[in-house]
Amino acid sequence: SSVYEAELAYDSGALQLQTPIKIHVNGQLRETTLGRVFFNEILPEGFPYDNSVQNSKQLKKVLARIFNKYGAEETAKTADRMKGLAFRFATVAAVSTGKDDYVQFDESA
Repeated sequence: SSVYEAELAYDSGALQLQTPIKIHVNGQLRETTLGRVFFNEILPEGFPYDNSVQNSKQLKKVLARIFNKYGAEETAKTADRMKGLAFRFATVAAVSTGKDDYVQFDESA
């Protein structure tokens, strides 16, 4: 029913990252997965909930939207949080990311 309860279920092994769940997030009941909840927690405040599968193409779209709305500094912080989240769960979810999966911005911009 809550992110906290879902995390407890995950820590006890009763829930996997990709198991479909219904959970209250930001005052709304969502049908999603715990992995997507974790992903959305690292996005900037006020950014719309993204319930998409996060492949490299989708990650680039998300980062581009963050750049357009919040600027380069917040985009860089979000990319660092994405990288940390990816390292934390890559072996568990059997996925990985590399430096080429992230948007690169011209330093003069």
